[in-house]
Amino acid sequence: MIDNRESGIESQAHSKFKIQNSKLTELDSKLTNSLNSFSNYLFWDTDITDLDPERNAYYIIPRVVDYGMQKDVKLLFMIYAEDFIKNVLLSVPYLHKQTISYFALKYNLTSDSFRSFRKRLENQNWK
Repeated sequence: MIDNRESGIESQAHSKFKIQNSKLTELDSKLTNSLNSFSNYLFWDTDITDLDPERNAYYIIPRVVDYGMQKDVKLLFMIYAEDFIKNVLLSVPYLHKQTISYFALKYNLTSDSFRSFRKRLENQNWK
């Protein structure tokens, strides 16, 4: 009898795994579809269907925060975790000055915490 219960539990666990696995596939599909929800002009130079939210995050996030509308930025925060977005913004070599100022204020950081700010200072010509 114990064996029957254990096999029943195993089959329940197995079916839950299948459900969760299908939910992950569904989530991947929703993420890809949500990329299509960004404003068309954001990725004018790229085929949006070729973008992978995970693999191309360091391309997608700066593009959206620099050029996107408010609805695009809100969607970005629905797709990615806030800590991940923050880490990407701190590490990318290019961001607009306004973007750096906004996120420095939002996260209570100094502008020189951003790699793109430091890089801009290094490239200034002090003649």
